[in-house]
Formats: sequence, C-alpha cells, structure tokens
Amino acid sequence: MDLQNLKEHHEELLSFMENNGYSSTYIRRFREELNRILAKADSHDWQSYRDVYLDYLKAPHSKDYLRNKRTIIGALEQFDDFGRMPDGRSRHTLFERVSYHLLCSEFRELIDFYRIYEKKRGKKESTILLYHSLLC
Repeated sequence: MDLQNLKEHHEELLSFMENNGYSSTYIRRFREELNRILAKADSHDWQSYRDVYLDYLKAPHSKDYLRNKRTIIGALEQFDDFGRMPDGRSRHTLFERVSYHLLCSEFRELIDFYRIYEKKRGKKESTILLYHSLLC
C-alpha cells in the first residue's frame, strides 16, 4: 500500500477539517488514526485501507467503535486515493452495504460464481444484485 500521498498531504486534510467546523475530538481521532497507519504500515502487510480496518476485527471491539473506525479509515481512503475531503454526506467505500465482506472465502466464491453465471444467462444486473443482497 503506497502511503506517500497521505504522508505528504495529511495536514491539508486536518486543516480542512479544522476550518470547516469539525469537532476537536473528531479531528483528534483522525490524527490518531493517521499516525497509527503511517507508523505501522511497514510492519503490517496491508494492501488496502480495507486491510487496515480488518486489523481492528482481530480484537474484540464494540459496534460503535468499529463503525467509527470504518468511517475514519474510509474517509482517509477517499482523501488519499481520490483527493476527496470529508463532506458529511458521502459514504466510504471500504465495504459494500451488504455483509458479503464478512463471509468466508468459499461462500464469497460461490456468490461470485452465481453472479457471473446469471449474467451469462441474461439476467439484469439489478436482479442479480437483489438476489446477491438477499443471500448476504
């Protein structure tokens, strides 16, 4: 995972947040997560921001704590990869809105096969996604 952009420009993100009325607590949480990611990137085998978040799942945490981490890490991903500043409206893209990412790899492969197979059979993408979301 290349963090050079984040290293060079993260202060711009924090300044933007300060100048746009984000709370000092929220900015502190961003700063702490930034420092954690930058400090531990070399010692972890992170390939994406999703991997950074999944690291938190290795220890027990509350749902609220994990939701907060997803939000912050997702916003950092949007800033680092796309140059997007947080706007309070855009949702991060660490995970799809369904529970697909929580499934074991064998079941994800089965669902992926289903999606490809049904597309070849001519089903509309919206129908496939509906069934996919019902499975997950």
